[in-house]
Amino acid sequence: MAKYWEKEKPLIVTTSKNVMQFFSEAGKLSVAKPPWRDDNDVEKQGKTVVYDLGALMESSVDTLTAARDLFGNILGQITERLDLLS
Repeated sequence: MAKYWEKEKPLIVTTSKNVMQFFSEAGKLSVAKPPWRDDNDVEKQGKTVVYDLGALMESSVDTLTAARDLFGNILGQITERLDLLS
């Protein structure tokens, strides 16, 4: 059976320090360090963590509220930065 990262093309945002991938159908958000090259010059994915939105949706109201506040804070900081740059 194919894994979600093999079946779905994610929305990808890359910075100098992170690679974020959102797999909307699977409900997964991954955040990784940038890719690196091994001794044979083969590109490898950086260390990655995956946030399971499906598991979040099964959480308590308090946990859902805390997650909403966390993501809202992140969005607020991004919005403030965009406002400064425009």
